[in-house]
Formats: sequence, C-alpha cells, structure tokens
Amino acid sequence: MYKLLMPLVALVAMALPATVQAQTTCTIKIVGEDGYGDGWNDGELAIVQGGTTLATFDAVNADDGGMQVGAYDSITVTVSSDSPVSFVWTSGTYDDEVTIWIYDGGGSLMYTVNEPTAGTIYTMSTPCPACLAPAGLAATVTNSDVDFAWTAGTGTSWEIVWGTGTFNPDTVTANMDYASTNTYTLSNLDDGIYTAYVRTDCGTDGYSVWTSVNFNIGFDVVNMATSGTDTLRTCNAIIYDNGGATGSYSNYCDATIILLPADATQWLSISGFSQTEGSYDYLTIYDGIGTSGECSSRTTPAATTHSIILVLSPAALSLSRSTLMSAPPTKASR
Repeated sequence: MYKLLMPLVALVAMALPATVQAQTTCTIKIVGEDGYGDGWNDGELAIVQGGTTLATFDAVNADDGGMQVGAYDSITVTVSSDSPVSFVWTSGTYDDEVTIWIYDGGGSLMYTVNEPTAGTIYTMSTPCPACLAPAGLAATVTNSDVDFAWTAGTGTSWEIVWGTGTFNPDTVTANMDYASTNTYTLSNLDDGIYTAYVRTDCGTDGYSVWTSVNFNIGFDVVNMATSGTDTLRTCNAIIYDNGGATGSYSNYCDATIILLPADATQWLSISGFSQTEGSYDYLTIYDGIGTSGECSSRTTPAATTHSIILVLSPAALSLSRSTLMSAPPTKASR
C-alpha cells in the first residue's frame, strides 16, 4: 500500500509547477479627437480582450458635453499580458471627423486611424512590453529643490534627465543621472520652467519609453477666473486659462487679469501660446490697466495654436479672455 501511494504523491508534486503561469498587467491608453468639436455622434470604441469587453470609449459624444475643436479626450484601460487586445469600432453619424490614437502599456504609439470603419480596427498582439515605463511621475517643489516620485513598472534602475526649454531627452548628457529607487531629488536649481524625463533601464530588455513631468522654480502659477477682473503683481508667473495646465477652458468665459511688475520701475514681458475654438474665442492683450488701453495683441479665432509675440510695457499689461458657446452650424451647411 505504501509503495503505491508514494509514486502518486511524487507525480502530484511534479505537476504543480506546470500549472503556475506568470501573468502581468499594464495600462494602455486611447486618445480620441473630433475634428468638428461636437462629439463622436454615437460612434463608440470597444476594448476587448479574451472575448470580454473591458471598456467602451464614447466620452466625447455630444450628450456627454461635447468637446472643443482641437481638444482631446482619453481613457486608460488595465489589460493583461497573456492575450491580444482588440479595438472594435461602432460607427456613428460622422466617422470622418474621428481620429483615434492607441498606446501600448509601455507608452508607445502603436496605431493611429482617421475615419475608422465599423468592426475591428486594430489588434494589439503584445499589449504589455517587456520593459514598462514608470507610472505616475510627480514633482514636488520646495524653494529651489524638487523631489520626484514614480511607480515602478518593471526593472530596478531608472535614467533621469532634466532641463529647460524644448529638448530631446535621448541626446541629453549633462543633466542626467541614474536612480536605483523610485525617488530622486534635485537641489539648488535656478529659476526657470523645467521638464524632467524618467525611463526604466531593463538591462537586456532595453529601455522603456520616457515619462515626463513639468515643473517650475521661482514662478507663480495662476489660473484665470471665468469672469471678473483680477490683479497679479509678480516678477515671474505662468498664467493658464480657467482649465489650468491640463484642462480645457469653460464656455462663456469673460475674464481679465491685470499684470503689474513687483517693482514699478520694471518692464513687463509676456510670451506664450494660445489655442482657441474657431470663430468664437479670443485672447486679447492690452497695454495698460484694464481693457481700455491700446490692444497690443489679439489671437484670431481658429482651431490652431497661436504664438503670442513678445510684448513690452513699462507700466502694466492686461490679459482678457472671452469665450462663447454658440450652436455650431448644421452638418449639411458646412
């Protein structure tokens, strides 16, 4: 009896490891745009894995509030690494206005489509790459120091680069360092507007894509109101519309912010970018206090990004933001 039982136990013990499968998850991202600004008109994208619909993407439909022309909406979906992910489009009324970008779990752009057709538009065979990018990269500024923190994807080593202005992180050699934990600190930075990039070093599996975060040293950050007049006395400031750094501005905004130098003998300069909805919205810069002064610059309403030219004044500048929400013309009249 014992001789028969022992081989059976041994067989069970040998079989157990074969039933254990390593499985990881990652987060993919889908970005959508409507070229006319009135939503996807009942169009919808389903994200399917293993026969199960994980999510549907229709947040830009008009019944969800619509979206500004040139604005984007996005969703993230957690998927597993063990099977492909399919993206299935259900047609709406005006599919020619729809553009979709699909990113894998490592942050790489895998597919782009304009005017999708009904059915499966794309299948992602490897949703979770071997080297995952860090997630949730955040920067906390204290005076001239900044602390970074992120959630590790894969790997135990990260490469960090930082700088001001526009630059390619792949070519940075001076402001570069490595971290063996998911935190990092920079100290004694000069005043400026910075971007930091972090990527995972996975050894033989290569590098992940870069993850970035913006931060500033020595600047006031101000969001304009939706209405009324505010005054800001400052040496350095970053000014956003009422949507802030990442959101879209609201409909029916009519607000002004008066900018004064910290020292009355100083001059003011302002430069930047503005993107407004075509035919309706303006950003106007006046030389002086309030909107009665000389108009120094005014963006032309269009669904494009405008570069604001440098304006100098020895006294004050006033920024006025006006937006409308008008019913767009019918489709047939375009």
